Amino acid sequence: MKEEKERLELSKQYMELLAKAKEALFDKNDYQVVVSKKGDTNQFIKKSGYIKLAKHFNITILDPEIDMKISELGNISLAWCRVKAQWKHPVTGKLEEAVAVGACDSREKKGKNSNDVYTTAHTRAVVRVIAFLVSFGQVGADEVTEFDPEAYNVDTSNSGSKKERTNPFK
Repeated sequence: MKEEKERLELSKQYMELLAKAKEALFDKNDYQVVVSKKGDTNQFIKKSGYIKLAKHFNITILDPEIDMKISELGNISLAWCRVKAQWKHPVTGKLEEAVAVGACDSREKKGKNSNDVYTTAHTRAVVRVIAFLVSFGQVGADEVTEFDPEAYNVDTSNSGSKKERTNPFK
């Protein structure tokens, strides 16, 4: 029971440290605001925010491994990236590691060229591994489906009617 209370206290200390770091380092551009189908608003950390946290907490990204599928035309059509990261936990002092995988397909969104496929897979893996270490694996902005926020605007005229909802997901 005593060990559990100590672990809980260490977690609380870390969460306070993380909140202070975000407050000091982040600006509005480090968050992506997403509106759910129900109209709930959620805030997700963008890549820029995770990179700031990685620098702040001295996270080291180790040995990224990339594997690619090349199309008949010689372009990268699919890429996977596996990265490992280490840090010394700022509260416990314990050396910790995490591993994450990111992937990207050239058919995503509006189509991606070879460089985009490669770099997107790498970026996703890096952001995920940082999230695993600093944010207990919280989902980052790149994990959230893109949508059209205008599809959920409410008509504020006196008629009280709402705009017709369309599928906001692209």
